[in-house]
Amino acid sequence: MLGSLIMKTLKIWNGRDWYCKGHLYVCAHSRAEAIRIVNAAYRCIRGLKLRDDVNIITVNEARDYWVEGCWGNAMEGITPELGVWHSKDEYPEKPVRIYPENMK
Repeated sequence: MLGSLIMKTLKIWNGRDWYCKGHLYVCAHSRAEAIRIVNAAYRCIRGLKLRDDVNIITVNEARDYWVEGCWGNAMEGITPELGVWHSKDEYPEKPVRIYPENMK
């Protein structure tokens, strides 16, 4: 029962977004979850139609090109919470939350 009361800590990443030509800011409980929600976000934006087995962001991409533990200057003032933010021009444009859509 105690295990169910312990909340997982959210982790943050930021990194390139080569697909939409910008920068991603991701907050999730694990790198695997971060990869899942970024790929889900890609399916939601621009009417992108991808098969469920196609991932734009892979484990290698996240490991080699994302910075873990760094929210980035552009995210100043934005509280880390589960989700994905995107900015077209890395800075000074304020990132926009793109996933989950039903959240802020």
